[in-house]
Amino acid sequence: KRLEELNEYEKISLQLQKGEAKIQKIKEIKDILSKKLSRYDDPWYQLKIHYGTNKGKGYTEEEDRFIICMLHKIGLEKDDVYERLRLAFRVTPTFRMDWFIKSRSSSELARRCGTLILMIQKELEENIKLKKENEKIKTPAEKDLDNLSLKSRSRRSVIPP
Repeated sequence: KRLEELNEYEKISLQLQKGEAKIQKIKEIKDILSKKLSRYDDPWYQLKIHYGTNKGKGYTEEEDRFIICMLHKIGLEKDDVYERLRLAFRVTPTFRMDWFIKSRSSSELARRCGTLILMIQKELEENIKLKKENEKIKTPAEKDLDNLSLKSRSRRSVIPP
């Protein structure tokens, strides 16, 4: 490439790398939100958030569900995503009388979104870790026990009542 011929090559290269890293991070977050929301038939009402110690005092689970679903709907790649989220809270009838959420600024909502995304990331990482632990190599006795239970199930289905 001829990029090296430019006067501020290093500065431009660094900016490009930062931009690409930001795009990759947004893509990863979108994938995480998609995985979380795809677990539910109707995430707007059914979405469960595992808070741990990060519950916070002000936000309800209903507000957090709305935040996550709207983040996914609006898209994190938009520059004004948090302003759109703030406006969505103001026009949604569910939060008509919720003065706490209606009085939140875009930056406060951005902070809450970051917290929620971190919680979802931790939850997904824990789920992956648990799956790996469950897929450990079983002892021969456990394998025999599994095989016996499978055989007994198949025999039951073959034997007429």
